[in-house]
Amino acid sequence: VGPTQAPSTSPTASPTTASPSRSPTSTPTTTGPSQSPTSIPTTYGHTAGDKTLQVISSTLKKHIGSDAFIARYGGEEFVLVFSGTNQENLIDKLNRLRLQVAKLPFKFKSNKVTITISIGVTHIQQDDNVHMAFERADGALYQAKEKGKNNVVYL
Repeated sequence: VGPTQAPSTSPTASPTTASPSRSPTSTPTTTGPSQSPTSIPTTYGHTAGDKTLQVISSTLKKHIGSDAFIARYGGEEFVLVFSGTNQENLIDKLNRLRLQVAKLPFKFKSNKVTITISIGVTHIQQDDNVHMAFERADGALYQAKEKGKNNVVYL
């Protein structure tokens, strides 16, 4: 699954860490399956791991639409870059996406597999460069995983 320009649902919110509201023009967002990188391939094989990433990619495209640029980033992470989205709307949109992924009817070799994602998000600040923003989003992703996974954390 490579870089994709993609053609998103008010559920109960997950725990979210938020800082004061910010109004930037772009929002780098990293997302990744909250299961450890080896859990699905170890349990079901690499084909299942690949299929999981395809299902997540398809869901991102379907539910985020043209609101963001979507690309695969690293092993099991994706990057979503939004433009002009405020913190509250962004967190709401990402929580709906997270819940949508968890509801996916995913089976591999007749075994039901629940897929969850953890999401780290930040806004590009005035004095940031792209690398600083991605590092902050990556830090938020690790915090989301540490909180028990299947969370959205904003830094």
